[in-house]
Amino acid sequence: MSQMRLSGLATGMDTENMVKQMMKPYKIRVDKVRQDSQLIQWKQELYRDMLTETNKFKNNYFEILNNKDYMLTEDSFVAYDVDTANEASNKAASVKVTAGSGAIEGNYKIEVGELAAQASIQGKKLGKSISNDSKLSSVGINKNDFFTLTYKVGSNPQESVQIKLEKDDMSVRDLSKLISDKTNGNVKLYYSELTENFTLKGEKYGEDTSIKLGTEDTINNIFGMGLKGKEEKGKDSMSIITPPGSSTGVSVKKSSNDFTIDGISYTLVDKGSNVISIKNNVDKPLEKIKGFVEKYNELIDNIGKRTEEKRQYKYLPLTEEQKKDMKEDEIKLWEGRAKEGLLKGDEDLRGMLDELRGAFFYYDKGMKGSVKGMDINLSDIGISTSSDTRQRGKLVIDDKKLKEALRDKPEEVTKLFTKTSESHKVYNSDASHADKQTRFKEEGIFQRVNDIIMDYTRTTRDKYGKRGIFIEKAGIKGHFSEKSNLFSNNIKEKEEKIYEMEKKLAQRENRYYLKFAQLEKAMQKANSQAAWFAQQSGNGAK
Repeated sequence: MSQMRLSGLATGMDTENMVKQMMKPYKIRVDKVRQDSQLIQWKQELYRDMLTETNKFKNNYFEILNNKDYMLTEDSFVAYDVDTANEASNKAASVKVTAGSGAIEGNYKIEVGELAAQASIQGKKLGKSISNDSKLSSVGINKNDFFTLTYKVGSNPQESVQIKLEKDDMSVRDLSKLISDKTNGNVKLYYSELTENFTLKGEKYGEDTSIKLGTEDTINNIFGMGLKGKEEKGKDSMSIITPPGSSTGVSVKKSSNDFTIDGISYTLVDKGSNVISIKNNVDKPLEKIKGFVEKYNELIDNIGKRTEEKRQYKYLPLTEEQKKDMKEDEIKLWEGRAKEGLLKGDEDLRGMLDELRGAFFYYDKGMKGSVKGMDINLSDIGISTSSDTRQRGKLVIDDKKLKEALRDKPEEVTKLFTKTSESHKVYNSDASHADKQTRFKEEGIFQRVNDIIMDYTRTTRDKYGKRGIFIEKAGIKGHFSEKSNLFSNNIKEKEEKIYEMEKKLAQRENRYYLKFAQLEKAMQKANSQAAWFAQQSGNGAK
């Protein structure tokens, strides 16, 4: 509860203003600590902006779920134009084709003679209308009725299960679920209201799959008469593929309608003869690499600017008193200038930039190329750094040279970027410095970039309990690290110091007011005595 102070009545002094002036140098000290705390908060915000931008770059190009721009597989640098047509001009193609890494350009022919199929037993028409929600009793199946089901999947031995109704009110849908559960999802029962019959179907394709019904009377109620002991097998797909430059086709038998041979993926959809044209398209990987380089250049430019911009020392964080005399736009402009240069010379940001540049143009006299086991460098495929020092090491692409490299030596270009380390295949934050160096030398350039960014942004802890360098320093909002990081710890220390200083400030202010109150009391007493003497003197003179 604030105190109500009445001062200066006896002395005639402006006590309030005098105390305010006496407290001013002490309040300035508190404001200085507040400004220091605000500067740390702004540094943290700027750091988190850099962290967000770095993570966005990483997620765009190094997260496997992002298939569109993912840069760590061979298929990222290989693209083909595929044209497929049915030889019967009035029919659609009976096969879908995509080409990936390892595919050979040219004209192919594929004749689809048989599609792979699941093992399937189709029941007869029930002669009555039911639905998946109908009770099984409506087709004469009751509690404790059962039948045997035998099935086979691939090279596994046959398995037999008993399908028994445990309840009175089971529905068609319940029976379907029971069969799926008993067969571990390998056999499914379907009911069609359109055709009014049941169909039992295996989930897997191929001639190594089969379904067999038992001989119990319950079979008749579900599938109709004459299907006891019925067994059906699946089918393999059968096709003949003629590769480029050959007049002789190769028979291909598969347990699926989807398969990949020599980098070409086929999906068979119907019987028929088809011609396929496959052409290498270097424009797609070229544009993909250019897109990566553009975003990489933006990243290092934005971080580089923060580490180089001049600090505006005369623009300090505003105090509450200063803000009272300013408009909102003026405050915003002032604080914008005050934030400039706060990350100037930051060792961690500069460290990441230096490591990233080293990932692209690493040199070791014991290696022929920039990646161990390879003979080429980025300069050989048309990628270099800008000669303008103001560009902060941005990458520059010679489109013509890179396009030629993608066309003439696609495998070498792909490995230069995506090769994985032979001795240390997986990123490990706990690896020794020597192991990390070995991995660095052996892996492709984009793999290196990913490792470096992981070192700075990973949220997982290493064996010492440390997260990525940026996380340890600034933390991430909404994550455990939000309050557990270097900047937050420094801010907390400042806040605790401010609390103690304000407590002492209040005590000092109270002491000043107490002294003035004592002075006021003494002055009132002196005034009273002077008045008494004056009165006595007046009376004596009469």
